[in-house]
Amino acid sequence: MNAKQILSLVLFSCLFFCCKKELDCCVLPPEPPVDSSSAVDCAEANAISTVGVDCTFPAPDNSNYVETIDGAIRSISCNTVPNHTYGDFRGRFAPFERSFSLPTSPTIAQETTSIFNTNNRSRYFFGVATNGVYFAPAPATPFVFENTQTGEYNWDWVFEASMNKGPEQDQVKLDCANAHSGDQGYHYHGQMFAFAEVLSPGITSDSVPDEPVQVGWAADGFPMVYLYGPDASGNLVKLTASYRLKEGERPGDGISAPCGPYNGKYYNDYEYIANLGELDECNGIERSITINTPSGRQHFPYFYVVTETFPQIGRCFTGSPDDSFL
Repeated sequence: MNAKQILSLVLFSCLFFCCKKELDCCVLPPEPPVDSSSAVDCAEANAISTVGVDCTFPAPDNSNYVETIDGAIRSISCNTVPNHTYGDFRGRFAPFERSFSLPTSPTIAQETTSIFNTNNRSRYFFGVATNGVYFAPAPATPFVFENTQTGEYNWDWVFEASMNKGPEQDQVKLDCANAHSGDQGYHYHGQMFAFAEVLSPGITSDSVPDEPVQVGWAADGFPMVYLYGPDASGNLVKLTASYRLKEGERPGDGISAPCGPYNGKYYNDYEYIANLGELDECNGIERSITINTPSGRQHFPYFYVVTETFPQIGRCFTGSPDDSFL
């Protein structure tokens, strides 16, 4: 007989005895205390941080970006060195030579392509900026939920980099451009404030530019612009994403999967709602745009937008990404 059954038997016997003898109700023994040593503090584990580390280093003088067009192919060679102030958190910062190829006249594919593999690990860089720094919005280990008992990573719950910024061990060490250096060079995880200011001073503080500001190329060949693009009438406006936080609590137990309310700490905290904003699931829009590119003025039927809110940098492609971005 288990403890619960014994307690039930005591309660029944007591009530029966009290009723037979017309005595005051019996006082039952207190329930055993709950062992709190295994309890999960969801509030602490669910903490977010949007404050990065200051950029203390001036713009390097060896940033390199070369773009050429040969027929249907746009070729880019670069060294991932930024042309703006930056922060150095890992004690290493060196040029990392890279080459990319993408179509000069990209087309919209029948299906979108995720930047992730089926196991939720990153597969593609989203693209490359016009200063030679590439876009890698999703972080890798250790910025993935880790089973508190086994240490196993749960790849259904990858950190959202811009919501986990800071210098601590469990934070993504991003600077004033939402970027940091790594084994594959310096790269952007979110909207690149410092770079955007180089291209269009004041744009990060709501100074509307005269025309769209291109920050780079997506891996499928379509351009990426910062915050602003043409509306249906051709007027330049700030375009908004169609994602929002999910409502309620995550289903996890805090051990094998995260618990607590959806607050943006993880990529999976967000959901896409068609037409919530102007942009599609890949954070782009099928709309005519003409921009000044490093290769001259060009026209495109579709473009991506780096937005103020999630996802900031898209997580899927509307066209077909080139394998040079793997």
